[in-house]
Amino acid sequence: MQTGNRIRRVSVLRVSVLSLALSVMWAGSASALTDQEKCQAAKLGASGRHAQCVLRAQSTAVRQGKVADFTQCNTQVERAFANAGMSCTGTAAEIIAKNTANADGVADSIGGVFVDNLDGTITNVVDGCLWEKKTDDGSVHDVDNTYTWNGD
Repeated sequence: MQTGNRIRRVSVLRVSVLSLALSVMWAGSASALTDQEKCQAAKLGASGRHAQCVLRAQSTAVRQGKVADFTQCNTQVERAFANAGMSCTGTAAEIIAKNTANADGVADSIGGVFVDNLDGTITNVVDGCLWEKKTDDGSVHDVDNTYTWNGD
């Protein structure tokens, strides 16, 4: 009985020492990041959060039939990039442009950019443009009718 307890204590001690050693090694490697690597990691994380925020804003806009507002998303990524420092490349403006373009592509792929207003118009929720919905019924909205505009 005495031997069994002793073996268990030694095993527990070995596991504890091994865990401590691994923790120290992991902490040491994490703290060994250069300023550039820390900057890149921070900017990549901020870029991912921005992309998610933009898609969420577009989803909300489609549900509400409104234009997507990315102001909060853009402010957050700008702040994160400013805090990340200058030891790596990439600007918040570049990420905003790329993430917004990518989100527009996703929305186009699933058809979620346009909302039928049920009044003869369609709204593009990304850019806020309002479009006339054309018909094929001989009415003023018929696709075959053309009109000229006199700006005088």
